[in-house]
Amino acid sequence: GQVLEKLAALRDLIAPAAFNPCFSYGAMPIADAEASLRLFAREVLPVLKGWESEPLAKPTPLATTR
Repeated sequence: GQVLEKLAALRDLIAPAAFNPCFSYGAMPIADAEASLRLFAREVLPVLKGWESEPLAKPTPLATTR
């Protein structure tokens, strides 16, 4: 689908190690927004989970100053 095509283009261009979607529905009725999110979860997420990527680096603790 269209979403997967766009995400695949981003994957090929910048090879992200993580994906943090931010959904915005504006004035869309709640039922339509929920249906859209469920469609994403059903059709897009399973494909994304199958994509290989490098593991995220372990975070480095911040230095504390007192």
